[in-house]
Amino acid sequence: MKKIWCIGILSFLGQSLFTGCVHKDRSESRALRDPTIFYLDHAYTLTQSKEDFESLMTKGFLRNEETAHHPGQLLCQFVNLKTPVERSYYIEICHKDPSLPKDDLSDSKDPRDTAWPGVSLKVNRPLRTFYEDHEAEWKSFSPKFTHKNYAWNKDPKADWPGWNSIEFDNDPMKGLYFWFGEHERDPSRTLEERAKSRVKNLQSLEHPNTARILLGHLWQFSEDASQNFAKIVGVEPQRMRTNLPDGTWIQWVTGSSELGKRFKTKTYPLYAIVIGVESLETFQKFNPQAEMFSLMGRDAVHIRMPDHAYDIIALQTTVRNN
Repeated sequence: MKKIWCIGILSFLGQSLFTGCVHKDRSESRALRDPTIFYLDHAYTLTQSKEDFESLMTKGFLRNEETAHHPGQLLCQFVNLKTPVERSYYIEICHKDPSLPKDDLSDSKDPRDTAWPGVSLKVNRPLRTFYEDHEAEWKSFSPKFTHKNYAWNKDPKADWPGWNSIEFDNDPMKGLYFWFGEHERDPSRTLEERAKSRVKNLQSLEHPNTARILLGHLWQFSEDASQNFAKIVGVEPQRMRTNLPDGTWIQWVTGSSELGKRFKTKTYPLYAIVIGVESLETFQKFNPQAEMFSLMGRDAVHIRMPDHAYDIIALQTTVRNN
């Protein structure tokens, strides 16, 4: 039996209608000329040590066995989830590992390399074409298209497959590193290696605490940040929420609200990742020290991470067989 996620917020059809109908002067005109679908790909954060990631393993999450080494001696580890429409999503938690080889960014003081949490979006078409179509529109944010090959630490200038990204030198959201990303297929990996990786990824979705899907993010509200995000993705917020076409959302949180007060010690505006779990009771058993509270009128469990990183909040999400 195939599992279908039933989320008591808005249906995917409702999201699509919303993104095509609100503020026709911007959203509808873009939809007519650019049917691009945006979706949340992953959230990144830098922590002080590997123990912050390891603590999630004691809370009922499974790790993706693959790791990544990024510039600045960063070792990154992952927790896999899915979105409501079965797209992949992952939580990326990195720490500086002095045992890794030094590189040009190992001593960097740039906050985007060393401290700011980040959010990556993907699009459903080639990223370079997407960039070329919107470069002029995003001029005020100083966009740039970059490529980093997978073997960057051996030969960073080689024209090999790797990561493509659209970054913004004039940051649209201060304190939040925001970009579009794309992974190119690595021809050096055999079919057998790719098949094994897919199996491991599927296995890593079966978290014992019943965490299964991404619901959305909680971001600190500022007028500039919400307007800039709308300019980039072409979706206006409604009632302090930006709904994305894949069924996920960004909830904008004011610091003076009751919800905002929960995050008053946070250093950066990415407050929390909100996930759906099959059993909130099971999730609580793995997290007996986590706080219970009400989010959007529903029971929620709040796992607090260090103040410079984002938190994790769990909501009950029902599953039915079809």
